[in-house]
Amino acid sequence: MLSTGQFLAWAFFCGEALALLMALAPGIPHDRPVWFGVNSLIIQWIIFGTLALIHMTHHGLSRLSSTAQMVAILILLLIVTATTLFFFNTILPVPLIPPGAPLQNLAVAGCGMALLLGLMSIGIIENHLRLQRLALQASQAQLQALQARIRPHFLFNTLNSAVALVRSEPARAENLLIDMADLFRSALSPASTITLAEEIDLCRRYIAIEQARFGDRLQTHWQLPDPLPALAIPPLCLQPLVENAVHHGVERSHGSSLIQIHARLEQDRMVIDIGNPLHAAGARHHHGHGVGLEAVRARLAAYSEQARLETWQADGHFHARLQLPLGDQVTTR
Repeated sequence: MLSTGQFLAWAFFCGEALALLMALAPGIPHDRPVWFGVNSLIIQWIIFGTLALIHMTHHGLSRLSSTAQMVAILILLLIVTATTLFFFNTILPVPLIPPGAPLQNLAVAGCGMALLLGLMSIGIIENHLRLQRLALQASQAQLQALQARIRPHFLFNTLNSAVALVRSEPARAENLLIDMADLFRSALSPASTITLAEEIDLCRRYIAIEQARFGDRLQTHWQLPDPLPALAIPPLCLQPLVENAVHHGVERSHGSSLIQIHARLEQDRMVIDIGNPLHAAGARHHHGHGVGLEAVRARLAAYSEQARLETWQADGHFHARLQLPLGDQVTTR
């Protein structure tokens, strides 16, 4: 999506290109540099005058259907075009029409060209928006496919753990299945954001589920700001990182492994570090982090341009750092 500055620059250079084409047209009765300057002045007044009117009336335009909006914008364009042509024809020393020609000819020619260019511009913008919608749909489908790839092994492991606990510790098996249901409910939710507190709660539930498999082999150390900021983030952007840390830092080890989840506020962002030890098997297969990281990066890209995920290895550990912009929405709780 173009920013406001990029759109205005695009409109300016398109106007200049049109003025240059008109100055190079055959049969121009004036000096071409002078005619280019006159056309440039008039066209830019028409473009930015129309944009200004659209901005001033955007509340009313937003209540109309898309077709009615297009018609209203074209009407505003024709009004600005006619007004600008009559005004500059009066004050400029260079005549815009041949001497003796009816003034109506100027309005008809100018408004006809403006109408044609307006329809072309609306068509280009509509096509651009349609391509953006298709890209968003493709991105959502890709996220769903990535999500489906990282879930099956966790489901089977959890069910196996629950089966093992059913007879000896039925209450614990029940809690295990409840935690798993909450995780999958979040994974299948259509919501585009959840709070940071809810995401951390999902991570804790996930760790509780894996604790049933690994016991004392899985150790965690949490360090969170208090109070926790009420930050809206994409769902399952932190939990897959914790899942990767458990899978590669604990599952591949025969001894105790410490998973560290540390979060801190830094100016205009929340920074969350997840670290896990790289054992001999994990070091040889650290590329297995890729699927989960790919899914998280796709989620962050759809969420914010300022969101980041960095990964690196140091001192026998694999580190993932999640950076989330705070924005104006954040309060503390």
